[in-house]
Amino acid sequence: MTRRKKIALITTGIIVALLLFATFILPLIIRSQAIKAIEAETGRKARIEKISLNPLTLSITVKGLSIEAKEGGSFISIARLHTSLGLASIYRRALILSEVSIDSPAVNFARLGANNYSFNDIIELQKVKPRPKEKSQGEFQFSINSISLTNGSLNFDDQGVVGGRKHTIRDLNIAMPSIGNIPYMVERYTDPHISAVLNGAPFSFNGKLKPFSKSLETSVHIDLKQLSLPEYVAYFPVRPPADLISGKLTIAADLTYRVSKDKKPELGVKGEFTLDGVAVNMSGGQPLVRLPQLRIKASELEVFARRFLFEKISVDGLELFVSRNPKGEWMYSRLLPAPPKETEKTGTESVVTPDTVVKEKPLLLQVAALSINNGTVHFSDAQPSGGFKSEVSQIDATVKNFSTAADKSAEYELSMMLNNEATFSADGSFSVTPLKVTMSNELTGLKI
Repeated sequence: MTRRKKIALITTGIIVALLLFATFILPLIIRSQAIKAIEAETGRKARIEKISLNPLTLSITVKGLSIEAKEGGSFISIARLHTSLGLASIYRRALILSEVSIDSPAVNFARLGANNYSFNDIIELQKVKPRPKEKSQGEFQFSINSISLTNGSLNFDDQGVVGGRKHTIRDLNIAMPSIGNIPYMVERYTDPHISAVLNGAPFSFNGKLKPFSKSLETSVHIDLKQLSLPEYVAYFPVRPPADLISGKLTIAADLTYRVSKDKKPELGVKGEFTLDGVAVNMSGGQPLVRLPQLRIKASELEVFARRFLFEKISVDGLELFVSRNPKGEWMYSRLLPAPPKETEKTGTESVVTPDTVVKEKPLLLQVAALSINNGTVHFSDAQPSGGFKSEVSQIDATVKNFSTAADKSAEYELSMMLNNEATFSADGSFSVTPLKVTMSNELTGLKI
């Protein structure tokens, strides 16, 4: 056997041995060390069913990863995690992953009180662990060329609010073609797609982002269907004076956000917003508002520029309940905040002068078409002897071309029925700046 053949055989044998080691032995070592590292970092028991390496494609697959909760059960679990390292990492001197895919991840945690979560022990463990000082080596560069997450779920048991709340995310799917901070990628748009079911409400999100650009640009479409609102009232910073009994929110809107050095931030919104089945009661259970449906179609809402343009607003089946008790107190007085207490003047109050007042852009509000259909007002007054009740029904109103701009006039029509007997109708025009109203009206069938 020639020397060249011996070298070729030895080289082949070494390569085969390395491949066998990387395929069968190294995954066992990585699995064992990974479990130890996770348990040391979290203080929780960890489990990994299997790790597979493919040295030819530079990929690694992890199956059956789980971290236990402190009280038992699962805290985090992933059915399958797969990632592939790109060869471009070598010559670009950056971490470049050609693929990252996560199958069936699940997270379960609870809030036990204010700033007290079921994973607080992990955070505290990280604080006490000694960390070596890292030398600054500039910004860490990376690129992930394909990200996918399928069939994700989350269970959040919030015991920190009165009565407790349980929130769920189901069927979470995320797809992102690429993301990274390598210079040639910074000015490229990334196109994320997210879909899930939030507390039973279908949700989707997609758009274009430049997350690492100096001039941050975001353009996304949000689609949310029939999200139940009463579950979130408990998160108001102060208890509202009325109770939201029911109501569902639907959103189909586009949102754009831009930040650059030369211009002020811009936030724009357009799309449709719908409220269905809204019922609001006073704190004692007395009905206050019933709103079967409110639909808003926004053509252009520029939040920071204070410019709000609506194409259409429609209110269907609105019911208002108005009452006064024997003491002459209107029910709505209980909804108003208490007046601030007067404080003694110390003589050090700052003086506001015209030079210190920051001038904001005037608010521009425009509504091309506003309609109220089949509204009702129930009126009850217990102050007069024997009491008094009345009802205004079949309230229909339309307003066209409303605007807060100067010298802009809107047209309106109004009709209603009083106690199912008298009818009232009116039409005309009005303007806000200057305030001016014209009216022609007709009242028939009123019994005196």
